[in-house]
Amino acid sequence: MQKNKALYLILTINVIISIALVTLVKQDIRLGISIIGNIAVFKSIEDIILVGANYQKGLGILIAIAISLFIGQEYSFKTWKLKCIENGHRSYIYLSKMIVSMLLSVGVLIVFQGVSLLFYWHSSEVITSNYIFTVTSAIFVYATLGAVICFLSMVIKSNTVATIASISYILLFETFVSILKPAVNFSVTLSNIFNWTINHSVYGMNNLIQLGNASIDTLLFTSINSIVIISLTLFIGCSIFKRLNI
Repeated sequence: MQKNKALYLILTINVIISIALVTLVKQDIRLGISIIGNIAVFKSIEDIILVGANYQKGLGILIAIAISLFIGQEYSFKTWKLKCIENGHRSYIYLSKMIVSMLLSVGVLIVFQGVSLLFYWHSSEVITSNYIFTVTSAIFVYATLGAVICFLSMVIKSNTVATIASISYILLFETFVSILKPAVNFSVTLSNIFNWTINHSVYGMNNLIQLGNASIDTLLFTSINSIVIISLTLFIGCSIFKRLNI
């Protein structure tokens, strides 16, 4: 029941944010919001779409809290053993939690985008090929984000620590990259490996979408990378979860 209440609350906040932003744009009121040093300025519906597609601008925090609560309460209420008895295999439990986490993450994105279009008078003008490729690519990014947050929540046995780690991953990963990047510049090979890894990460895919000129190449890049990252988190997560003392 508590998990359902938290989910409803997060979805309600999501809807309120999207309606508020669209209302401000329709009234020609410009709003700038700073999140960890990054300023998001809302001047048009396109800005709202891009912000919604960018998990670092707020929606990611809602997702991190929702998934951490969804999984973390299993540790808090010590219900994992019962689930293991009922389902038999921990791999199945992990997979089911990951699928739900991915659907929840994508659902937050779709609700935000859907409500934004619904409350905008000229939605037909917005739905262009760029919009379709942007949102579709973002769906893969958000699904991957859900898998990563699920991984953190499943392997960290403390609900509070898992929530903090998940939010930190969303808000501070860019800072981590900017700090670490100069440290690897002494080696061309190491620098190339580092840049390649970052570009193919969830963060890198997210940045690619924010360029604002999404195409079929963007969709192919994000979809392939998403499949690889999700597969890796599933394999590593299952391996760790099988060995946890729950």
